[in-house]
Parts: sequence; structure tokens; C-alpha cells
Amino acid sequence: MPGSSDTLFIEMAVAKGYLDRAHGEEALNIQTATAGDGASRRPLRDVLVESGWMTKEQVSEISGQMEEGAAKTGRIEGYKLLSKIARGGMGAVYKAEREATGETVALKILPRRMAQKPGFVERFLRESRAASKIRSAYIVRTIDVGFSGGYYYFAMEYVQGESVDTTLSIDSSIAESKALRIVHHIALALRHAGAAGMVHRDIKPGNILVGKDGVARLADFGLARDIQDDSVAQTGVTLGTPNYMSPEQARGVKPLDVRSDIYSLGVTFYYMVTGALPFQAETSLLTMLKHLNEQPVAPITRRSDLSRGCNAVILKMLAKDRDKRYQDASQLSTDIELVMEGKQPKFAETTEPKPEKAAEEAPVNRAEPAHSAEGTHKRGHGRWLSVGIALLLIALVGTMVYVLFFQVTK
Repeated sequence: MPGSSDTLFIEMAVAKGYLDRAHGEEALNIQTATAGDGASRRPLRDVLVESGWMTKEQVSEISGQMEEGAAKTGRIEGYKLLSKIARGGMGAVYKAEREATGETVALKILPRRMAQKPGFVERFLRESRAASKIRSAYIVRTIDVGFSGGYYYFAMEYVQGESVDTTLSIDSSIAESKALRIVHHIALALRHAGAAGMVHRDIKPGNILVGKDGVARLADFGLARDIQDDSVAQTGVTLGTPNYMSPEQARGVKPLDVRSDIYSLGVTFYYMVTGALPFQAETSLLTMLKHLNEQPVAPITRRSDLSRGCNAVILKMLAKDRDKRYQDASQLSTDIELVMEGKQPKFAETTEPKPEKAAEEAPVNRAEPAHSAEGTHKRGHGRWLSVGIALLLIALVGTMVYVLFFQVTK
């Protein structure tokens, strides 16, 4: 297993354009292979130079930057922090100026307490590595990664706009046309991520940024994994956000694929157009159980002006069985494009919801509670109980009549 310093060295060299990522990963494999049978691990820098993948000067430059970063404290060299944008589980994100270019970036910094734990450092660097593997206008771009002032950091493209989560905190829902455009952009992001062999695993409104240019971009690849890599996503290990988690993700199934991301995007889509989550409970465990066992209320019953095509796309995205969902992001983007053009989707079945079904499932603003399956079940029990009592009374009356008749004739 490579050390955090070796992983950081690779990331910094790739970010500067000194090293191809494939060669960096191969160098780590060579280093690991030479450490067998009790032998000491070969220095990564030696492997890179001897293989001709980096020059001694390039290795010296990166090594020097890492040493300076460890020696200096309290400042990220080369960046001027302007304001804090957000704080998450893996550190704070700042709006910053890259001094060498004057470019405004989003700078994510890992807290020092987490930097002492290799697992956190690896996950932090994995996010920058995952995002940098993908070339897409719909994914937040990684610009730089490094270690300075005692902090691990990476710089990302700064998106001038707001997250879908922020929009929903202000507005109760989003217009269908805008929601379709956002989901279409993220579907394209998933298509590009899939081409790079990546699955995101944490799609939710807070990880979708919509710029002032109207383009939606997918962010936060902290949980992203290579589709073929099961080293973290082991059976029984559940990673993600419960409200947006696919059934197979809740079960700890491995490996996950793009169909899991499509489900999470479907939950986000549902929330955008209805202003409500399809499944929600008091605890994370109960929420996951709902994702596993319950069918969602059709979004068109919550929002009557929703098009049948949009309703059908969302329900197909939310299919419990992943084999019944869109099988890839291309199918999803095709259907969304058709719905945006006012046409019927190709892969999702559109059906006219039955009025009585919609009435049962839609929110009801009446003193009388809406009829439910549970209520029907209880009424059925009530009817049979009444019948049983009536038969018992008839039997008792019959018995009394018989006894009286017998006494009289006697």
C-alpha cells in the first residue's frame, strides 16, 4: 500500500504535467512489487527516474515543494484565501486566488487533525485524483494539488453560482424545464465519468453546482471509486447519503455501477420538481429501509402540472431493481432530450395515472384522512368482526329459545 507522501507526490507531478497518471500508478505497482519477501520498498522517485517517466530535475522540484510545505506553517503557498465557501466532512472549501495566474479557484483544505491519519489523507487525495481523471464540461475540474503550511490541499474550478441544495432551500421546487436541463447535464457528467471507469456514489443536491451560465456541474468526488476497485466498497459497508442512496448501495452490494448514481440522481430529480423527498423517515436506518422496500408516490400526483414524460423518466430512474432502471447514462440523456422537446421518452413507459389512484396517493388537505391500504385493511377487519358478533348473538338467542321451549314442554 503506497504511503500518503508517495500518493501526494504522484498527484502533484500529474497536476504539473510532469507525469502521466498511468505511469504514476505503474510506478506505485513496481514499488509495491519490489517490497516483497521482506525487502525494503524502493523509493518512488528512483522508480520514476529509472523508468524515464520523470527527470531528476522534475523529481527534485516536486520533492522540494513537499519539503517546503512541511516546514512552513499557517499558509498555503501560492494562494490567497478570500472567503470561506463551505465546510464538509473532509475539510473547508475557500474561495481563493491563485497567485501565479490570478485565477479564482475553490481551494479545499484538509484539517490538520485529519492529516495525521493516512486513511483520511488517502480519501482526500482520492477526490482530486478521481475528478482529474475525467474530462467533462459538467464536472468540476481539478487544477492543482499539494501540501503547504502543514496542510494537504487541492484547487478546483470555481463555479460562480449556487448548489441545487441552496436553490431548494429558497424555493420550494424548481420548474420542470430547468430541472430537466440540470439533470441532463449531470447525466452527461455520469456518461463521461463512466467512460473513465468511475462511479460517484454520493449524488445529491449539495453536490450539483449550477453556474450563472446555466451549466450544472457535478462536484465532490470524495466517495468516488473506480468501478473495478472493491478495496473500500466491501459487502456490508455502506457509504453515501441515506436520503439519496440506491437500494443496492443501502445493502452494501459491490461493485456499484452507474445505475446506482442514476437512482440517486432520480431522487434528486424527484425532490427538485416536487419539493419533497420520495422517502424520508426519523432515522437513517428507517430511510434506507424505505428505499429498499417501498414504492415512491408518483411525482405527478404531487405536482399535477408535471408532464407525463418527466414523471415516467423519474419513476424509471427510481426502479428498485437496477436491471429495470436506465442501464447507462446515454439512455437517460436520450430520454431527457426527448422530454425537453415535448416528445415521449424512448426507454421509459408513460402511462396515464388513474384518478382514483392519484387521489389516494396525493397529499390531502381535508379533516377526513385519505383512504389508505391500512385503512381498508382495518375496515375489512371491522366488517368481519361485526358479522362474527351478529352470528354469536343469533346462536345465544337460539339457545335461550330452545331452553325455554324445553322447560315449557317439560
